[in-house]
Amino acid sequence: MNALDTTTRRKAIYAAIPLVIFILSRIRYSGLFLFLLTPIIIALLIEKKSITTLGFRFERDKIASYLFYTFMGFLLLMLVLIVDIYLRREIGNEVVDLSGPTSYSREFVDQILFVAGPEEVFYRGYLMTRVGDWLGQVTGLFSSSFLFGLEHFLSRFFKYGFTLSEALRVGLNAMISGLIFGWQFQKTKSIFPSLISHITQNLFGYGIVAFILGA
Repeated sequence: MNALDTTTRRKAIYAAIPLVIFILSRIRYSGLFLFLLTPIIIALLIEKKSITTLGFRFERDKIASYLFYTFMGFLLLMLVLIVDIYLRREIGNEVVDLSGPTSYSREFVDQILFVAGPEEVFYRGYLMTRVGDWLGQVTGLFSSSFLFGLEHFLSRFFKYGFTLSEALRVGLNAMISGLIFGWQFQKTKSIFPSLISHITQNLFGYGIVAFILGA
């Protein structure tokens, strides 16, 4: 096996190990905090790279860019959510609960440690960048977004008992959201715009939709 094959195989393993664990964790148990750590451990100890390669970077001269892509990403995410809920209510005649979290402070911590934080570090900071370096930025963006949607489909179908159509809807919406998050990351080279918009939508999205749709 030549050096190129060895490098390719190593990169595939780096992507596959945390991906398999991540998907299984959403099906079997809630251990997503580990996925704040797994990419960092791989980057530091195996790849011998800085965590800035995972998007943990903040440059003062790029604050305007960070704010712009955070805001634009959030608007696009809200558009996806509004369309989804409108179709569910108007076409599917579904009663959609648009109430927010019972405790915003607790939900914020949960988002950081167990939901948006691990998802952004893993899918955008780690998987998208590594696949992008390996197969190109477009492939990195679409493959990570597809797997982001797949993971949401699997967790809803196997863990939460959604019907097939419901799980597919969640998976499709997650894939589209993944494209938005990935676009933010690729434009800024920072994890913070996608992380902030991700958390903000998860915390306040339903409340904003309720206000817009007059629910």
